[in-house]
Amino acid sequence: MIRMALGAGALFSIALSAQSAQAPSFEVASVRPATPSTQGGGRASTSGDRVSYINTTLAHLLYPAYQVEFYQIDGPSWIRTERYDVVAKAPDNTPKDQIPLMLQALLADRFKLKVHRETRELPIYALIFVKESPKLEKVEGDAIGGVDLAADGRRRFLRTSMAQLVLYLTSMSGRPVLDQTGLAGAYNFPLELSMEEVGGINASANATQRPSIFTSVQELGLKLESRKAPVEMIVVDGGTKTPTEN
Repeated sequence: MIRMALGAGALFSIALSAQSAQAPSFEVASVRPATPSTQGGGRASTSGDRVSYINTTLAHLLYPAYQVEFYQIDGPSWIRTERYDVVAKAPDNTPKDQIPLMLQALLADRFKLKVHRETRELPIYALIFVKESPKLEKVEGDAIGGVDLAADGRRRFLRTSMAQLVLYLTSMSGRPVLDQTGLAGAYNFPLELSMEEVGGINASANATQRPSIFTSVQELGLKLESRKAPVEMIVVDGGTKTPTEN
């Protein structure tokens, strides 16, 4: 969820290492640099009171800890390059909303992190509704967000909300995307990408002519409009690359 700041000039520091003794914490936790054999794509899983982040970066740990999007995290370059394995267990029957607080405390303790929140004026895209389109098919029921993928850039989104769509568009465009369509509910729709956006996948000559994501969005009766908006950031001021021993 994109969290927009309600007022400008709000800047306050949080010293994570000084958290209250009453702050929730994991029962047991292992935090260590990822071993060479696990280098590659990271993975994350949660099951009941257990959380597991394998071969992941500190930036990828911060966004579930603070419930923000990846682009809302800033700091030294190593938070996006150094990789770690984090496995932890919370006390039995811990409410789900306590897990992010526990993760914040764990990162502060093991990495000696100091962070602050600040509001920055950032370039964003507003997703706006322009006109009705037969390609944007309204469906009954709750949004689920399934997607059929094809290697040549074809995507068909199934039972997807506009809130889910903007998260995908954010990852593809490199900017925060805000839903300002006013469209509620779930939809089925196609969304084709150019080969550059897919990542240079080998495909037929016809596939290379696919439209950019901006054109594909317009074909749905929508538009990505460039703007600026205040966005709340989590900024890492300091910490250590090597976590303290378990």
